[in-house]
Amino acid sequence: MSDHTEDLVQAVLERHRELCVRATHPVQIAAALEAHGVTDRVAVLFHHRDVFSLAEELYARVARPPAPVPSAARTAVLHLLPGAACAAGVVAVRLAGPDPWRAAACAALALVAVAATTRAAVREGPLRGPAVPGGALTALWLLAFALFGGEVLGGAGIGTPDTGVDAGVLGPAFAVLPAAWCARRFAARERVRLAPALAAFATVVAALCAAAYLVLALAGADGRPDPVRAGGTAALGVLLFAARLLATRGLTAAAAAGCAAACAVEAAALAVTAWSGPAVRPLDALVRAGGPGAVEAVACAVALAALTGYALPVLARTATTSQQH
Repeated sequence: MSDHTEDLVQAVLERHRELCVRATHPVQIAAALEAHGVTDRVAVLFHHRDVFSLAEELYARVARPPAPVPSAARTAVLHLLPGAACAAGVVAVRLAGPDPWRAAACAALALVAVAATTRAAVREGPLRGPAVPGGALTALWLLAFALFGGEVLGGAGIGTPDTGVDAGVLGPAFAVLPAAWCARRFAARERVRLAPALAAFATVVAALCAAAYLVLALAGADGRPDPVRAGGTAALGVLLFAARLLATRGLTAAAAAGCAAACAVEAAALAVTAWSGPAVRPLDALVRAGGPGAVEAVACAVALAALTGYALPVLARTATTSQQH
Protein backbone atom coordinates (compact mmCIF):
# COMPACT_ATOMS: atom_id res chain seq x y z
CA MET A 1 0.00 0.00 0.00
CA SER A 2 1.44 3.39 -1.00
CA ASP A 3 2.08 6.25 1.38
CA HIS A 4 -0.68 8.23 -0.36
CA THR A 5 -3.19 5.46 0.24
CA GLU A 6 -2.09 5.16 3.85
CA ASP A 7 -2.65 8.90 4.25
CA LEU A 8 -6.16 8.52 2.85
CA VAL A 9 -6.95 5.66 5.22
CA GLN A 10 -5.55 7.69 8.11
CA ALA A 11 -7.77 10.58 7.07
CA VAL A 12 -10.82 8.32 7.20
CA LEU A 13 -9.69 7.09 10.61
CA GLU A 14 -9.31 10.63 11.95
CA ARG A 15 -12.75 11.55 10.66
CA HIS A 16 -14.36 8.53 12.35
CA ARG A 17 -11.94 8.07 15.25
CA GLU A 18 -14.58 8.24 17.98
CA LEU A 19 -16.63 5.57 16.23
CA CYS A 20 -13.59 3.36 15.70
CA VAL A 21 -12.59 3.66 19.36
CA ARG A 22 -16.07 2.80 20.63
CA ALA A 23 -16.62 -0.04 18.15
CA THR A 24 -16.58 -3.53 19.57
CA HIS A 25 -16.40 -5.21 16.16
CA PRO A 26 -15.40 -4.18 12.61
CA VAL A 27 -18.99 -4.76 11.42
CA GLN A 28 -20.06 -1.76 13.47
CA ILE A 29 -17.53 0.44 11.65
CA ALA A 30 -18.55 -0.97 8.26
CA ALA A 31 -22.21 -0.20 8.91
CA ALA A 32 -21.37 3.38 9.90
CA LEU A 33 -19.16 3.88 6.82
CA GLU A 34 -21.91 2.67 4.52
CA ALA A 35 -24.37 5.00 6.27
CA HIS A 36 -21.97 7.87 5.43
CA GLY A 37 -21.85 6.90 1.77
CA VAL A 38 -18.63 4.86 1.74
CA THR A 39 -19.44 2.08 -0.74
CA ASP A 40 -17.36 -0.85 -1.98
CA ARG A 41 -16.42 1.26 -5.00
CA VAL A 42 -15.05 3.97 -2.71
CA ALA A 43 -13.16 1.36 -0.65
CA VAL A 44 -11.33 0.23 -3.78
CA LEU A 45 -9.71 3.69 -3.92
CA PHE A 46 -8.06 2.78 -0.60
CA HIS A 47 -6.77 -0.51 -2.07
CA HIS A 48 -9.39 -2.52 -0.18
CA ARG A 49 -11.71 -5.11 -1.67
CA ASP A 50 -14.82 -3.72 0.03
CA VAL A 51 -16.09 -1.67 2.95
CA PHE A 52 -15.70 -4.55 5.39
CA SER A 53 -12.03 -4.90 4.52
CA LEU A 54 -11.52 -1.16 5.08
CA ALA A 55 -13.37 -1.41 8.39
CA GLU A 56 -11.09 -4.28 9.46
CA GLU A 57 -8.03 -2.06 8.94
CA LEU A 58 -9.58 0.91 10.73
CA TYR A 59 -10.51 -1.35 13.65
CA ALA A 60 -6.97 -2.77 13.79
CA ARG A 61 -5.32 0.67 13.69
CA VAL A 62 -7.05 1.97 16.81
CA ALA A 63 -5.30 1.20 20.08
CA ARG A 64 -7.67 -0.04 22.78
CA PRO A 65 -6.99 -0.80 26.42
CA PRO A 66 -7.46 -4.50 27.23
CA ALA A 67 -10.94 -5.26 28.49
CA PRO A 68 -11.10 -6.44 32.09
CA VAL A 69 -11.68 -10.16 32.39
CA PRO A 70 -14.40 -10.87 35.00
CA SER A 71 -14.13 -13.92 37.19
CA ALA A 72 -16.04 -17.00 36.05
CA ALA A 73 -17.97 -17.19 39.33
CA ARG A 74 -19.10 -13.56 39.14
CA THR A 75 -20.16 -13.98 35.52
CA ALA A 76 -22.12 -17.16 36.29
CA VAL A 77 -23.94 -15.51 39.21
CA LEU A 78 -24.83 -12.44 37.13
CA HIS A 79 -26.21 -14.62 34.35
CA LEU A 80 -28.32 -16.65 36.78
CA LEU A 81 -29.88 -13.61 38.46
CA PRO A 82 -32.58 -13.04 35.77
CA GLY A 83 -33.86 -16.57 36.28
CA ALA A 84 -33.85 -16.14 40.06
CA ALA A 85 -35.72 -12.84 39.79
CA CYS A 86 -38.28 -14.43 37.47
CA ALA A 87 -38.79 -17.41 39.79
CA ALA A 88 -39.30 -15.06 42.72
CA GLY A 89 -41.86 -13.17 40.66
CA VAL A 90 -43.77 -16.37 39.84
CA VAL A 91 -43.91 -17.25 43.54
CA ALA A 92 -45.06 -13.71 44.41
CA VAL A 93 -47.85 -13.88 41.83
CA ARG A 94 -49.02 -17.22 43.22
CA LEU A 95 -49.04 -15.79 46.74
CA ALA A 96 -50.92 -12.65 45.67
CA GLY A 97 -54.24 -14.44 45.96
CA PRO A 98 -57.30 -14.08 43.73
CA ASP A 99 -56.95 -10.31 43.23
CA PRO A 100 -55.93 -9.96 39.54
CA TRP A 101 -54.55 -6.44 39.92
CA ARG A 102 -52.34 -7.45 42.83
CA ALA A 103 -51.06 -10.34 40.75
CA ALA A 104 -50.47 -7.99 37.81
CA ALA A 105 -48.52 -5.61 40.04
CA CYS A 106 -46.31 -8.45 41.28
CA ALA A 107 -45.74 -9.56 37.70
CA ALA A 108 -44.82 -6.01 36.66
CA LEU A 109 -42.28 -5.72 39.47
CA ALA A 110 -40.85 -9.09 38.47
CA LEU A 111 -40.49 -7.90 34.87
CA VAL A 112 -38.56 -4.83 35.99
CA ALA A 113 -36.30 -7.01 38.14
CA VAL A 114 -35.68 -9.42 35.27
CA ALA A 115 -34.89 -6.55 32.90
CA ALA A 116 -32.49 -4.94 35.38
CA THR A 117 -30.63 -8.16 36.16
CA THR A 118 -30.45 -9.09 32.47
CA ARG A 119 -28.98 -5.69 31.65
CA ALA A 120 -26.33 -6.20 34.32
CA ALA A 121 -25.56 -9.68 33.00
CA VAL A 122 -25.03 -8.66 29.36
CA ARG A 123 -22.47 -6.05 30.39
CA GLU A 124 -19.99 -8.85 31.08
CA GLY A 125 -18.93 -11.97 29.26
CA PRO A 126 -19.63 -13.01 25.66
CA LEU A 127 -22.91 -11.06 25.47
CA ARG A 128 -21.18 -7.75 26.14
CA GLY A 129 -21.59 -5.21 23.37
CA PRO A 130 -23.02 -1.80 22.48
CA ALA A 131 -26.47 -0.99 23.77
CA VAL A 132 -29.41 -1.65 21.44
CA PRO A 133 -31.53 1.51 20.98
CA GLY A 134 -34.76 0.98 22.88
CA GLY A 135 -33.66 -2.54 23.76
CA ALA A 136 -34.89 -2.41 27.36
CA LEU A 137 -38.34 -1.13 26.39
CA THR A 138 -38.87 -3.66 23.61
CA ALA A 139 -37.70 -6.51 25.85
CA LEU A 140 -40.11 -5.40 28.59
CA TRP A 141 -42.96 -5.22 26.10
CA LEU A 142 -42.23 -8.68 24.68
CA LEU A 143 -42.07 -10.23 28.16
CA ALA A 144 -45.21 -8.39 29.31
CA PHE A 145 -47.07 -9.61 26.25
CA ALA A 146 -45.86 -13.14 26.98
CA LEU A 147 -47.42 -12.80 30.44
CA PHE A 148 -50.74 -11.13 29.65
CA GLY A 149 -51.14 -10.69 25.89
CA GLY A 150 -52.67 -14.07 25.17
CA GLU A 151 -55.26 -13.74 27.94
CA VAL A 152 -56.22 -10.22 26.81
CA LEU A 153 -56.63 -11.32 23.18
CA GLY A 154 -58.67 -14.30 24.35
CA GLY A 155 -61.06 -12.00 26.23
CA ALA A 156 -60.01 -13.02 29.74
CA GLY A 157 -58.42 -9.66 30.58
CA ILE A 158 -55.46 -9.07 32.87
CA GLY A 159 -55.36 -11.67 35.59
CA THR A 160 -53.16 -14.26 37.18
CA PRO A 161 -51.00 -15.92 34.50
CA ASP A 162 -51.52 -19.64 34.17
CA THR A 163 -48.92 -22.34 34.54
CA GLY A 164 -48.09 -22.33 30.84
CA VAL A 165 -47.24 -18.63 31.00
CA ASP A 166 -45.10 -19.18 34.10
CA ALA A 167 -43.12 -21.86 32.31
CA GLY A 168 -42.86 -19.64 29.25
CA VAL A 169 -41.19 -16.78 31.09
CA LEU A 170 -39.07 -18.98 33.35
CA GLY A 171 -37.47 -20.71 30.36
CA PRO A 172 -36.04 -17.58 28.66
CA ALA A 173 -35.09 -16.03 32.02
CA PHE A 174 -32.94 -19.01 32.99
CA ALA A 175 -31.56 -19.18 29.44
CA VAL A 176 -29.29 -16.13 29.92
CA LEU A 177 -26.39 -18.29 31.11
CA PRO A 178 -26.71 -20.80 28.23
CA ALA A 179 -27.02 -17.80 25.91
CA ALA A 180 -23.59 -16.61 27.05
CA TRP A 181 -22.16 -20.06 26.39
CA CYS A 182 -23.72 -20.18 22.90
CA ALA A 183 -22.37 -16.69 22.17
CA ARG A 184 -18.89 -17.77 23.21
CA ARG A 185 -19.08 -20.79 20.91
CA PHE A 186 -20.35 -18.57 18.10
CA ALA A 187 -17.43 -16.14 18.53
CA ALA A 188 -14.86 -18.95 18.72
CA ARG A 189 -15.93 -20.48 15.42
CA GLU A 190 -16.69 -19.03 12.00
CA ARG A 191 -18.83 -15.96 12.32
CA VAL A 192 -21.05 -17.12 9.49
CA ARG A 193 -22.40 -19.92 11.70
CA LEU A 194 -25.31 -17.88 13.01
CA ALA A 195 -28.01 -20.42 12.13
CA PRO A 196 -26.41 -23.31 14.12
CA ALA A 197 -25.98 -20.98 17.11
CA LEU A 198 -29.66 -20.01 17.00
CA ALA A 199 -30.72 -23.64 16.58
CA ALA A 200 -28.61 -24.68 19.58
CA PHE A 201 -30.09 -21.91 21.71
CA ALA A 202 -33.64 -22.79 20.62
CA THR A 203 -33.00 -26.32 21.85
CA VAL A 204 -31.76 -24.94 25.17
CA VAL A 205 -34.85 -22.75 25.61
CA ALA A 206 -37.19 -25.65 24.75
CA ALA A 207 -35.42 -27.89 27.27
CA LEU A 208 -35.64 -25.22 29.99
CA CYS A 209 -39.35 -24.67 29.29
CA ALA A 210 -39.97 -28.41 29.51
CA ALA A 211 -38.11 -28.47 32.81
CA ALA A 212 -40.22 -25.56 34.06
CA TYR A 213 -43.43 -27.40 33.09
CA LEU A 214 -42.19 -30.46 34.97
CA VAL A 215 -41.28 -28.49 38.10
CA LEU A 216 -44.64 -26.72 38.14
CA ALA A 217 -46.46 -30.01 37.59
CA LEU A 218 -44.61 -31.61 40.50
CA ALA A 219 -45.46 -28.57 42.62
CA GLY A 220 -49.14 -29.32 42.19
CA ALA A 221 -50.04 -26.95 39.36
CA ASP A 222 -51.39 -27.92 35.96
CA GLY A 223 -48.18 -28.50 34.03
CA ARG A 224 -49.63 -29.64 30.71
CA PRO A 225 -47.57 -28.02 27.94
CA ASP A 226 -49.16 -25.99 25.16
CA PRO A 227 -47.20 -26.69 21.93
CA VAL A 228 -48.04 -23.36 20.29
CA ARG A 229 -47.26 -21.39 23.41
CA ALA A 230 -44.04 -23.34 23.86
CA GLY A 231 -43.14 -22.52 20.26
CA GLY A 232 -43.87 -18.85 20.88
CA THR A 233 -41.71 -18.94 23.97
CA ALA A 234 -38.84 -20.49 22.06
CA ALA A 235 -39.24 -17.91 19.28
CA LEU A 236 -39.22 -15.09 21.84
CA GLY A 237 -36.10 -16.39 23.57
CA VAL A 238 -34.24 -16.94 20.30
CA LEU A 239 -35.29 -13.51 18.98
CA LEU A 240 -33.86 -11.80 22.07
CA PHE A 241 -30.71 -13.93 21.81
CA ALA A 242 -30.28 -13.15 18.11
CA ALA A 243 -30.68 -9.44 18.78
CA ARG A 244 -28.05 -9.55 21.53
CA LEU A 245 -25.72 -11.64 19.38
CA LEU A 246 -25.94 -9.14 16.53
CA ALA A 247 -25.40 -6.27 18.96
CA THR A 248 -22.09 -7.83 20.01
CA ARG A 249 -21.10 -7.54 16.33
CA GLY A 250 -22.12 -3.89 16.16
CA LEU A 251 -25.39 -4.47 14.27
CA THR A 252 -27.46 -2.59 16.84
CA ALA A 253 -29.86 -1.01 14.33
CA ALA A 254 -30.82 -4.42 12.93
CA ALA A 255 -31.22 -5.85 16.43
CA ALA A 256 -33.50 -2.97 17.43
CA ALA A 257 -35.56 -3.28 14.25
CA GLY A 258 -36.11 -7.02 14.75
CA CYS A 259 -37.45 -6.65 18.29
CA ALA A 260 -39.46 -3.55 17.37
CA ALA A 261 -41.13 -5.45 14.53
CA ALA A 262 -42.35 -8.16 16.91
CA CYS A 263 -43.62 -5.48 19.31
CA ALA A 264 -45.46 -3.75 16.47
CA VAL A 265 -47.26 -6.93 15.45
CA GLU A 266 -48.32 -7.62 19.04
CA ALA A 267 -49.41 -4.00 19.58
CA ALA A 268 -51.43 -4.11 16.36
CA ALA A 269 -53.15 -7.29 17.54
CA LEU A 270 -54.09 -5.65 20.84
CA ALA A 271 -55.31 -2.51 19.05
CA VAL A 272 -57.49 -4.48 16.64
CA THR A 273 -58.99 -6.43 19.52
CA ALA A 274 -59.65 -3.26 21.55
CA TRP A 275 -61.25 -1.35 18.67
CA SER A 276 -63.39 -4.22 17.46
CA GLY A 277 -65.04 -4.68 20.85
CA PRO A 278 -66.10 -7.90 22.60
CA ALA A 279 -68.83 -8.71 20.09
CA VAL A 280 -66.50 -8.93 17.10
CA ARG A 281 -62.97 -10.27 17.61
CA PRO A 282 -61.07 -10.61 14.31
CA LEU A 283 -58.32 -12.69 15.93
CA ASP A 284 -60.67 -15.22 17.54
CA ALA A 285 -60.03 -17.78 14.79
CA LEU A 286 -56.27 -17.59 15.31
CA VAL A 287 -56.60 -17.80 19.10
CA ARG A 288 -59.03 -20.72 18.87
CA ALA A 289 -56.77 -22.59 16.45
CA GLY A 290 -53.46 -22.01 18.21
CA GLY A 291 -54.38 -21.01 21.75
CA PRO A 292 -53.52 -17.83 23.67
CA GLY A 293 -49.87 -17.92 22.56
CA ALA A 294 -50.60 -17.95 18.82
CA VAL A 295 -50.08 -14.22 18.24
CA GLU A 296 -46.82 -14.22 20.18
CA ALA A 297 -45.60 -17.23 18.19
CA VAL A 298 -46.40 -15.57 14.85
CA ALA A 299 -44.96 -12.17 15.81
CA CYS A 300 -41.67 -13.50 17.21
CA ALA A 301 -41.19 -16.14 14.52
CA VAL A 302 -41.69 -13.66 11.66
CA ALA A 303 -39.39 -11.09 13.27
CA LEU A 304 -36.75 -13.75 13.94
CA ALA A 305 -36.90 -14.97 10.33
CA ALA A 306 -36.48 -11.43 9.00
CA LEU A 307 -33.62 -10.68 11.40
CA THR A 308 -31.81 -13.90 10.54
CA GLY A 309 -32.36 -13.37 6.82
CA TYR A 310 -30.69 -9.97 7.10
CA ALA A 311 -27.85 -11.05 9.36
CA LEU A 312 -26.70 -14.19 7.55
CA PRO A 313 -25.38 -12.49 4.37
CA VAL A 314 -23.84 -9.64 6.36
CA LEU A 315 -21.95 -11.98 8.67
CA ALA A 316 -21.02 -14.26 5.78
CA ARG A 317 -19.57 -11.28 3.93
CA THR A 318 -17.60 -10.24 6.99
CA ALA A 319 -16.30 -13.75 7.56
CA THR A 320 -15.10 -13.97 3.94
CA THR A 321 -13.27 -10.68 4.26
CA SER A 322 -11.62 -11.75 7.54
CA GLN A 323 -10.42 -15.02 6.01
CA GLN A 324 -8.83 -13.12 3.12
CA HIS A 325 -6.95 -10.81 5.47
